[in-house]
Amino acid sequence: MENLIYYPTFEPQSENWLKYALIYLENFSPIIPVRGNSQLSDLFKQIITNTELVRSIQPTSNQGDRATTKAIKEIELIKEAPERYFFLFNEPNIIQVWSDHRRWNSNLYSEKFNFAFEEYCVNNNFGQPSNVGLRLSEELAGFYMTYLAEEMAFEGRLTPITDVPELDGISSFLRTTNVRQVDEISASQAVIDLHLPRDIESIKIQKFIDFRNDTGISELRASYNSTLEDFYSSVERDFDPHTWRPLMG
Repeated sequence: MENLIYYPTFEPQSENWLKYALIYLENFSPIIPVRGNSQLSDLFKQIITNTELVRSIQPTSNQGDRATTKAIKEIELIKEAPERYFFLFNEPNIIQVWSDHRRWNSNLYSEKFNFAFEEYCVNNNFGQPSNVGLRLSEELAGFYMTYLAEEMAFEGRLTPITDVPELDGISSFLRTTNVRQVDEISASQAVIDLHLPRDIESIKIQKFIDFRNDTGISELRASYNSTLEDFYSSVERDFDPHTWRPLMG
């Protein structure tokens, strides 16, 4: 599984997600401006240095422009009747959440948006300028990053991916995610869980790094992903589970 663009943060916040990724992902691309490299954890730097799993990318100004325009348009609709969006954000009034300065604990780097988005957020009390860009709530930053990931994915023929379940729901609503891709990832995690001798949380991540670098593992991963792809293609063709045969035993 490859050609994935990761969002909303520079690196996955779940170590378990990274463990799964080391097993079955060919690679994924987090959105990291040059200035953001100094903010990466030692673990993530180790994975970047010792494996080919991570291929970071940077947004262009045009991608930031388009993401800004789309995000502002959607926010304006939400402002008209925020209560209608409870199902999406699990909040009775997401506008109040975005406007609560006590929740402005996320930095959105200026490379990811244009001045219009900064002006809009400041004028609507959704955030304030910071030394790297904008200081926003985690919820609003994630909402915006859904749009940026979509724009970057479209141009690069990539698929957005996240380890934040709430953003999966938002991207599905905005039709910015590949539902099948999300299903395949969930299926892969379930299969891996079934075959591991113990809880994945109890296994040190270094073992997953070493496993990924073993000779022949890349071929095994490619075969596994091909099998999963074949399975989902069969499902889409309304297959007969009694006659379908996997590519690997």
